[in-house]
Amino acid sequence: MFNEPVKGKITDFEQFLNLLKFLGDDVLFKLKCDDESIVFCSKQGKFILISEGQPLSEMEFKKKLTNWILSGNRNISFTIIPALEDCPEGTLIDKDKIIEIIEAAKYLRQIPEVLNIKILNPDNVPEKLKAFANQKIPKNLLVNSSSISLIDLCLLEQNGAITIEKPGISSKISPLIGAIAVLIIIISGLFSLLPYERKMVTLTIMENLTNTLTAKRIINRKIPEKLNVKDAYLNYIYYKNGKLISPGMDRKPGTKDDIIYNLPEPDSPLFAMP
Repeated sequence: MFNEPVKGKITDFEQFLNLLKFLGDDVLFKLKCDDESIVFCSKQGKFILISEGQPLSEMEFKKKLTNWILSGNRNISFTIIPALEDCPEGTLIDKDKIIEIIEAAKYLRQIPEVLNIKILNPDNVPEKLKAFANQKIPKNLLVNSSSISLIDLCLLEQNGAITIEKPGISSKISPLIGAIAVLIIIISGLFSLLPYERKMVTLTIMENLTNTLTAKRIINRKIPEKLNVKDAYLNYIYYKNGKLISPGMDRKPGTKDDIIYNLPEPDSPLFAMP
């Protein structure tokens, strides 16, 4: 198709998308931003992506594209080169998937610096994202995440699974409130339980708080020492140094009767985007 390289600048997303749709298996498409580049090698309707001589995964592509767009750098150029050899080894990504990612990337600049994720269709939302629902999340947390990208959020919103909002007054309400209503109903029937059963129920209550509290710790939200949640003995549960503490049957914190539940440590694999 081409005998010589064709060069130009990409000034908007539609131009970028039209170029990708146009490419056949006989060309390489190189996208360059400052000193970084991505090469799209077309092969039977799919792409192998290469950056700095190394294959690029789908997630790595999303991350690199996100950084380019959020940097505000509009000096993005392209080169279309005749393909003289076969594509190198790498992960094949459908052309339609690449186009879907770029379509979603158009909305990256609309995401606020601090965002609130509201889940509309839980079945289509990854578990690792659910713990962060209705939290004030700094955008940079997702920019630097290795498991989910801002482009993933845009795709989920386009598919109607979530909405991305700028936090308002309502976001100041504690995310524990929803759990509290359920727990009060459970706790109201516990007076007749034996001590061992009450301890097991208390540990279950603490375990149910793990995801919410871990999410707050990751995004550096302040957690009060005294939580507005009660154990099976009708004591308030306390948070201290990564632990949940129930005063136990004697109702006195700091005694051997305390029930202690350890939350994930910062160096634990569980202390990450769930």
